[in-house]
Amino acid sequence: MNEHTAQPSRRSVLRLLGAAVPAAPLAAGCGAGREPGPAVSSERPRPRNPVALQAGVFTPQQSALTLAAFDVLPGLRRDAVRRSLGELLPAWVAAGAAMAAGGSGEPEVAGLAPAGLTLTVGVGAGLPSRAGVREVPGLGELPPFEGDRLERAWSGGDLVVQLCADDPRVTERAATVLSRLGTRVVRPRWRQTGFLRMEADGGAPRNLFGFKDGMVQPPPSEAERHVWTDEGGTFMVVRRISMDVEGFARLPLAAQEAAVGRRRDSGAPLGGDEIDLFAKTPTGRYVIPAQAHVRRANPLAVGGAQMLRRGYNYRERGDQGLVFVSFQRAPETFVAIQRRLAGDAMMAHTTTVGSALFYVLPDGRADEPLGRGLLGNPIDIS
Repeated sequence: MNEHTAQPSRRSVLRLLGAAVPAAPLAAGCGAGREPGPAVSSERPRPRNPVALQAGVFTPQQSALTLAAFDVLPGLRRDAVRRSLGELLPAWVAAGAAMAAGGSGEPEVAGLAPAGLTLTVGVGAGLPSRAGVREVPGLGELPPFEGDRLERAWSGGDLVVQLCADDPRVTERAATVLSRLGTRVVRPRWRQTGFLRMEADGGAPRNLFGFKDGMVQPPPSEAERHVWTDEGGTFMVVRRISMDVEGFARLPLAAQEAAVGRRRDSGAPLGGDEIDLFAKTPTGRYVIPAQAHVRRANPLAVGGAQMLRRGYNYRERGDQGLVFVSFQRAPETFVAIQRRLAGDAMMAHTTTVGSALFYVLPDGRADEPLGRGLLGNPIDIS
């Protein structure tokens, strides 16, 4: 729409998106027809405050992922937890930097090129109480959602490290290095691996249903609005989504495309090159069906708020699906969007078996190592 075209009311937009759901007062964002595409800029967008940001968020997405969650060892005094984590987190950063530069002496990665390795560290909701420090505002447990069948083996955690590279051996062995460095204070809770089949044209990769995924992303220029907090952190959601790939494949192509709201071959929205939620067929039906994923997940339904997605496919132990990872300025963004997906035709072919929320800490600097802002202000000295 141009400036001379009447803008649709919020009520009419919500009606077009499906059954209206009360949305949290979130920041305004891009319109329904705008498709910036996947975030591929190497730019590290800056929040308003001069703070350092961790890599692995707006970094161009690599082809391999290893996510490792850890729990603080039981029985440790809080002062011991603070002291040990105050040593461990900078040690993880140093080890990650050395491995990324190709100069690490760690035996696990000997002989491997860095392959664009990045390390991202976050803390879970339970860590502040275990360390006797102030809680991170907004960090808690995600609420239950329709379609959840959560397993402890894939959920929760006091700490998480996201390792991404263009070689799965690098991410998996780097995770082993970090796990070894943490044995005095943390123990492994779960580990997930994922992969991408990168498109030759550099466009959005495809999920295991065969459709391009993550096509609508906030651009780096809007990072401080949608992704980074004022402190330079971001909230990270991890969801392990098991997909009924065979069942979905048995649907006729037209039914698959109607469930997603896109063409399978090109990834274009049904009806044109841009998303048009108002377009109708000659018989009066919406071109993008009411229950299509594109419509249900549209940012207009939640006040324009967006999240940055860095999902990966997985296949292991007779199961396959998506390791969904998203970064957002506030957890409410994810919660509002996820609740909209209760009537999603594509999500009806999935089951979420793992879920976790973490806060990605502001990046460490020479005068303030990673975690100092969180661990340096105890409220419990025991």
